[in-house]
Amino acid sequence: MAISSSPDWSFASTDSYTSKTRKFGLVSSCKTLHFVSFPSSNLPLFHIYSSGCPSSILEDASTNVPITKLGLNVHDSKQFSLPDVGNLNRFLCGLFQDSHSEELAYDYYEKAKQRPGFIPEKPMLKLLIRYLVQYKKWDLIMSLSKDFKHYHILPDSYTCSRLINTSIRARKLKVVETLLEVFKSDEEVAVVAFNSAMAGYNKLHMFRRTIAVYETMKFNGIFQDSESYCQIMEAYNQIGDMDKVSSLFDEFESRKLNLTPVAPRIYSILCESLAKSGLTYEALEYFRDMTKKGIFVSSSVYSSLIRSFASIPDLTVVEELFKEAKERRMVRDPEVFLKLVLMYIEEGLLEKTLEVVRVMKNANIKVSDCIFCTVVNGFSKRRGFQSAIVVYEELILQGCKPGQVTYASIINAYCRIGLNSKAEMVFSEMEQKGFDKCVVAYSSMIAMYGKAGRIRDALATG
Repeated sequence: MAISSSPDWSFASTDSYTSKTRKFGLVSSCKTLHFVSFPSSNLPLFHIYSSGCPSSILEDASTNVPITKLGLNVHDSKQFSLPDVGNLNRFLCGLFQDSHSEELAYDYYEKAKQRPGFIPEKPMLKLLIRYLVQYKKWDLIMSLSKDFKHYHILPDSYTCSRLINTSIRARKLKVVETLLEVFKSDEEVAVVAFNSAMAGYNKLHMFRRTIAVYETMKFNGIFQDSESYCQIMEAYNQIGDMDKVSSLFDEFESRKLNLTPVAPRIYSILCESLAKSGLTYEALEYFRDMTKKGIFVSSSVYSSLIRSFASIPDLTVVEELFKEAKERRMVRDPEVFLKLVLMYIEEGLLEKTLEVVRVMKNANIKVSDCIFCTVVNGFSKRRGFQSAIVVYEELILQGCKPGQVTYASIINAYCRIGLNSKAEMVFSEMEQKGFDKCVVAYSSMIAMYGKAGRIRDALATG
């Protein structure tokens, strides 16, 4: 089940019962309580509104319905007695649905709990939780968790999941622990709530807590679905326990759980984990298995595999994967391009580095200063300063933008072969762009002026 991370606790997802409770809307300056008795029902309905600003919902009521009016000051709950037990939940829903009466509604909820026979219902609990979360009343949420136990009732799964997620984002970890302890009593709610907790902790990089939540699920016999495996595998992947990732995947497959909703994610985690641990060819096997089964392959899987095979290096596999990823527009990670450039330099295939840059330009991916500098330095190391200068000027014409590191490298190249005027021009350009703290560039210029006998210029540069 997908878990929303939105902080908005709206009325949009309340069920049909809750929509009926809109007849109890309370707006500002409310002073009149109406008991409306319909001929078809013996249950009184309650309308609280100000005669000066009638609700559009209330206007739908038939003018032939007899109305009994009682005065009510919304700021003083002592002046009003609660309706009978059978109508308490509807009444509270009406109060909670109006922002002007939410605080009053909570007071009435506390009074309602003292009534024999009162049992909170799910729609009302949803609105109550919405109010407590919006106003960050975490102590009252802890108190509410006791009510869940006392009345043996929980909100719907979606509300429980969002409550867990919101509590984690607010770093209310004690609240999360308390709620999970309560939610584990209901199998359906428990699975969704515990999954939400693991997802929330993973987002905050609190992977050890994710593992603790998963262990609690297992200890208490809570069913672990495919989403549970995704979250726990991600946690172990992030802490570098690749053996655990593999064993969990094997366990997941053996249980024959529904793979469809999580297949791209769970395979991606497995492939990335294997690639990072050096089991690149095993990762490639699972990758090919994904493509055979028609499972969507994310860009992160391509990136992980390409980086891993570039480190070996296996040029055949790297170029095959890179071509495939390029055709599918799946390579956007600058680190992949840097890894390719380094691989080609190490293998002496310098022209291939220029092809990588062209691919980046065609894909509208910025050629970083790091990649630009690596290409220039690669040519400098393998073929000398003159070749590095030619490549630098070619890449400038292609629209590549040098940064401080690239400027330092090319200034050094100009200085080394005696192109002093070029060095001065690029050095001035570098300073104009704000790169005026590069020690390497300044050292190159001072050395150049020293060799040329231009002592004053050397002193001025220093």
